[in-house]
Amino acid sequence: MKSWTDDHPRKLQYSLVKEITNNFTDELGRGAFGRVFKGLLDDGEEVAVKVLRYFTPEISDQQFQNEFGNLKKLKHPNIVRLLGFCDETEEEIIEHKGKLVVCYRIHRALCLEYVPNGNLRKFLSGGCLSKNWPIRYKIIKGICEGLQYLHKIPIFHFDLKPDNILLDEKMLPKITDFGLSRLIGEGNTKKTMTPLGTVGYLPPEFIDNQIISREYDIYSLGVIIMQIITGVTSFSDFADMEPQEFIEHVHDNWKRSLEEIPEYASLEADCKQVKRCMEIAINCRKKKRHERPTIEDIVSKLDEMESKLDEMETVKIDTQLSIKKGYFEESSGILGRPCQLQSAGAVLLAVTKIGSILGDETSKAVIYKLSGKVHSLKELPWKVDQIRKKLTFMSQIIQQIGTVYLTDELVNNWIGEVRKVAYRVEDVVDKYSYHVFQLMQEGFLKKFFIKGTHYSIVFSAITDEIADIEEEINQVIHMKDNWLHETQLVSNQQQLAEIERHRSEEQMAKAVLLVVIHDDLVGIEENRRLLTGWLNSDEQITRLITVSGMGGLGKTTLVTNVYEREKNNFTTHAWIVVSQNYDVVKLLRKLLRKIGEPEQSQLVDLDARDLKAKVKERLAGRKCLIVLDDVWNQEAYTQIRDAFQNLQASCVIITTRQEQVAVLAHPTRQLKLKPLDHGDAHVLFCRKAFYNTINCSCPDELEKLANNIVDRCQGLPLAIVTMGGLLSALPPIKQVWNETYKQFQDELTNNDHVRAILNLSYHDLPGNLRNCFLYCSLYPEDHLMSRESLVWLWVAEGFALQNEQSTPEEVADRYLRELIQRNMLEAVENDELGRVRTCKMHDLVRDLALSVAKEEKFGFAYDFGTLVKMDKGVRRLSSCGWQDKTSLKVKIQLPRLRTAVALGIIGSSPQLLSSVLSESTYLTVLELQDSEISEVPASIGNMFNLRYIGLRRTRVKSLPESIGKLSNLQTLDIKATKIEKLPRGVVKIKKLRHLLADRFADEKQSEFRYFIGVQAPKELSNLEELQTLETLEANKDLAEQLIKLTKLRSVWIDNISAADCANLFSILSKMPLLSSLLLSTSDENETLHLENLKPASENFHRLIIRGCWADKTLECPVFRDSGRNLKYLAISWCHLQEDPLQLLAPYVPNLTYLSLNRVSTADTLVLSKGCFPQLKTLVLKRMPNVDKVEIRVGALQQIEGLYVLSLLKLDKVPQGIESLRSLKKLWLLSLHKDFRGHWDSKKMQQKMQYVQELRI
Repeated sequence: MKSWTDDHPRKLQYSLVKEITNNFTDELGRGAFGRVFKGLLDDGEEVAVKVLRYFTPEISDQQFQNEFGNLKKLKHPNIVRLLGFCDETEEEIIEHKGKLVVCYRIHRALCLEYVPNGNLRKFLSGGCLSKNWPIRYKIIKGICEGLQYLHKIPIFHFDLKPDNILLDEKMLPKITDFGLSRLIGEGNTKKTMTPLGTVGYLPPEFIDNQIISREYDIYSLGVIIMQIITGVTSFSDFADMEPQEFIEHVHDNWKRSLEEIPEYASLEADCKQVKRCMEIAINCRKKKRHERPTIEDIVSKLDEMESKLDEMETVKIDTQLSIKKGYFEESSGILGRPCQLQSAGAVLLAVTKIGSILGDETSKAVIYKLSGKVHSLKELPWKVDQIRKKLTFMSQIIQQIGTVYLTDELVNNWIGEVRKVAYRVEDVVDKYSYHVFQLMQEGFLKKFFIKGTHYSIVFSAITDEIADIEEEINQVIHMKDNWLHETQLVSNQQQLAEIERHRSEEQMAKAVLLVVIHDDLVGIEENRRLLTGWLNSDEQITRLITVSGMGGLGKTTLVTNVYEREKNNFTTHAWIVVSQNYDVVKLLRKLLRKIGEPEQSQLVDLDARDLKAKVKERLAGRKCLIVLDDVWNQEAYTQIRDAFQNLQASCVIITTRQEQVAVLAHPTRQLKLKPLDHGDAHVLFCRKAFYNTINCSCPDELEKLANNIVDRCQGLPLAIVTMGGLLSALPPIKQVWNETYKQFQDELTNNDHVRAILNLSYHDLPGNLRNCFLYCSLYPEDHLMSRESLVWLWVAEGFALQNEQSTPEEVADRYLRELIQRNMLEAVENDELGRVRTCKMHDLVRDLALSVAKEEKFGFAYDFGTLVKMDKGVRRLSSCGWQDKTSLKVKIQLPRLRTAVALGIIGSSPQLLSSVLSESTYLTVLELQDSEISEVPASIGNMFNLRYIGLRRTRVKSLPESIGKLSNLQTLDIKATKIEKLPRGVVKIKKLRHLLADRFADEKQSEFRYFIGVQAPKELSNLEELQTLETLEANKDLAEQLIKLTKLRSVWIDNISAADCANLFSILSKMPLLSSLLLSTSDENETLHLENLKPASENFHRLIIRGCWADKTLECPVFRDSGRNLKYLAISWCHLQEDPLQLLAPYVPNLTYLSLNRVSTADTLVLSKGCFPQLKTLVLKRMPNVDKVEIRVGALQQIEGLYVLSLLKLDKVPQGIESLRSLKKLWLLSLHKDFRGHWDSKKMQQKMQYVQELRI
């Protein structure tokens, strides 16, 4: 195809459009009406191709004709030029309302000139030309001249914003994206109900009355000019300044900045331009549209100013900036591209591995032995340590970079190079460790003499590779010195804090405006009532209220609504956005401006202490309401709170994503927002998607799709509003909506507002937490992740390291708590100590994590086909639930794979695992839980790096003896498999910390021994690092083998006989760290004698007993002395003949969990007043004698879950059950046939409607 040089746009065939764009492979961006792809003509000329979204013919015509009709007549240097267009229709048969109908698929595209430096948005956020006024003025003048040309036609843009202004290689601005443009006639004004424009650029008359006119664009222009001049995108900090004061403030800042440039010749002229441009911008943003200047007036004033400056013989400044092509290439900005910060995590892992080999005695011995043959090996430790130091240095630099500079392509590219070299270091360190492992396994001395030459070659190659890496690292450092300015790496923290705060304010404001339109709010009534009640309460604890929850839940929306309703009831009120980076002094100054401090000039020299005194003086005797929005740490409040103390009628509301901030308020004044329920979510979605229909009702044929979309949003208002707004622009046709639903993840993860809210939380995570956060994305949607599994996996990966005070597991547990406190993960269920038992990741948060993980080569695959085609450099792989029904014909080669998570694989062939193991030499984690795998290949023994093996609930019957070669293995989980016996070699795994092994003999759990422990291997005492040992069969030697295992915390023992009790329980009692213990007899008639069980551990809190009790068991030390420490107690297959609740209550008063299963008792169970005051969960199951349950007033005051199951004689509702007002879950299942009738007659459904989960 030849280049087009004439003035007439050409009509293109759709096939040619596909050819130009290489079948739409290089996407440049997307807008409300289409996606833009880069294209290439035959002569090498680059073009941009905008493919319009699929619409029905009548709507499509309007949109297409608008953009095409406007563009084809435009020819101006500041307007993007139209080169060609495509408008083709093809027939297609689709299903519509249950019938096959013929429809027409319309292919429409515009071929435009390619503008290489991307859009103005990135220029504003990048900070690359912070002191270059001539370039900024050139952009302002060019936009004005382009808009003047449009208005003369007249064409009005109606979506003028930085995203729609492109910059060419000479930084010449070009206006683009005319999808909303209209010809409305000279001087005309119209009303419209069609959504137009972008939040932040909308004039007041449109927001209030939907009026569109030529002054609409002028207002938007004013916002853009102010953004170009100031470099910030939100002006809330200056809202209280008088216009002239604001102009002087900006002028003075520019003057100071330009004075710092040596011998800056045009200082006076440039400062005059700054001042005049600010005056123009202020006038453009006047509230009354008729007071705004015309575009002709604006251009005339700019020309006049230039003429006067020429007369003054002002030195001309050459505005041609020499910029390397691609320096300003399109970037999605700080809020759209979080991935590179993760590189610090990659470097951290590499540094950790280097430290481990430098300290390893085996490695030192190998180097010493081989250095006689390979002389270069003598310097290896020193070289590796130098690499460690340089990587640490670069990691520190990356962490110091302010997130504002992550839009800078040069900074991003450099960080990417650091990540690559860090991964290469990790690879070579693992390769070195692998060959050391091989040498030691084969017998060092024997193999050294027999295969000495071979190993000399191997380690020589490793030495050479380390030398190459050292050179590569030096090049990366050299790149930093040559490419990057010091200010890009070691940033002015105060300046960065200001810029980042403005950005977050703008994005938060946009997100709020998406939802808050008058009182069009859904699902907030109860929370609004609660907040309003607290504000009007006279209680002292009302002085501080916190509203918390994950990003996008509507915290700011809710508080804005309440604030606007209630602020007039307070003599003084102020709303302050705090954000991640804040300055206490500036916060206090801003507060004083908001509350009406008249002498602003006197505040400049005051410090925080004096400013707080001023605030206190100003608020004295007043009833005031202060909102601190988006607070990220406690200090932001604690550093200023004494300004509010002793103010009787004052109230402070804090919104936050951090639970550690939320707890600043009294527990009764903490409001934690939850996602919307499905009903409210559906209403909100319909209000946005069908805003122009009667009652905003959803068409029947779209109801199922609408419900699917709402479910996918998981109650997150921001996501619901975003998707509703997107779909409101589409025709209500099932196929069109279905296509959009298929791209749901892309639509939301590429949406600026959604990414903005979620990425703020991600950017605030420290390096180690980022690794842990991304790791959670490896699990499927809505997967419940257990605390123990995550902790063990993070330790295996090296994310959590031991320190002087804590084990790696304790560090990882702390990381998990922090992720939940930051609302990056959602706690689903807590254990008896209040720790999270299971958690999950919100789908949208997971989408964010996946997008980052993919770019960082974490990788993700859903099926075998994807697995085969995957990037060979992937380091972590999740492929859950695929069906592998065919034999494996293609070898899976993933040489850098460290983690394989493959949950629930159906019909897995034995060759699949062998293929992965044979090629992935450095595998660290192998998680195959719930898969149909039945065999573990012997080759697993070669995986020297394996630290975690998960085979829970698989069909595996045995483990190969080679498992004993896995010297680094920390966790072996083979619970609920078919394995009866552990391989003898397991006792060689000296680093094993968690061994979980039992098999299900009866999956229905009807038999006493429905699960059976494995036989304890001889020399079990070798495993001195063991912390978890579940479940072993008791034998006569077990007690002696346990003596050396002093680090055990959780022990489960099965098949205990009466004869075993004394010796075994004496040994268990001496374990200093024991916290959890399961004791199960050999059969239901065997008696447990607990006299010798006297736990010495202060951590002992969980006890599970299965089997008969000897007489006076409750008088044994485990109950008499340690009972008060117990939090969790489960008793089953026991014969008590009395009411166990009455018996147990005095001995175990601090229980939070109690389960009684198959316990023979008295006919009536009574829960007396004051019994079990901390109990949160009570399970009563299969108790054959019980026919009555009585709950007296004052019992179970903190109960949250009551499960009454299979009590076949219980025919009446437990007396007093309605008094349990803290109940959240109530299960009453498999009871007497008359139970339901009694429940209904008592109208219990109505009485118990406060219970969130009720099953009868």
